[in-house]
Amino acid sequence: GVPGDEGVSMGSVARGVYLPNKAVIERAGLSLQSFAEAATAEQDDLDRHEAYLRGGRRAPALAGRTIVLVEEGLTDASDVPVAIEALTRHAVAGITVAAPLALQAVRERIVKSGKACVCSHAIDVEGELESWYADAVEVTDDMARAALTRAHDRLTALRHETPHEGVRHGA
Repeated sequence: GVPGDEGVSMGSVARGVYLPNKAVIERAGLSLQSFAEAATAEQDDLDRHEAYLRGGRRAPALAGRTIVLVEEGLTDASDVPVAIEALTRHAVAGITVAAPLALQAVRERIVKSGKACVCSHAIDVEGELESWYADAVEVTDDMARAALTRAHDRLTALRHETPHEGVRHGA
């Protein structure tokens, strides 16, 4: 965030991708160098956060896969564009963005960029978004890590099941 007003984003960061919000940086009287320094620190935080959530598991290979990128709501402040750019650098086969709610204009930008976008409700006014989440339960890092661990354990178990007669696995 902007120094002294951390709630205002100077831009977005994903693995190896930095997208500055030049208008905010200029209004705050900051330089792109100050954004780059903050982005580098943020990347370090993201790396630590990812390592915690993965619980020692390595990241899967993404090349050639279709990725579903899930976001709680698509707004102008969403980090989806930087996530799309980061995934694109991994040579993925395709990207589908999924969200329960989206600003119509943001949804249209995603679709115009050639990505699929699935959402239950498209709204016109960003203020409407908050009302949809008035009683939402926050997902903590511990909850996310536990869910990722359960999913990993299920996939590992499926890979080690005895193949049924007549069915070839891993071919």
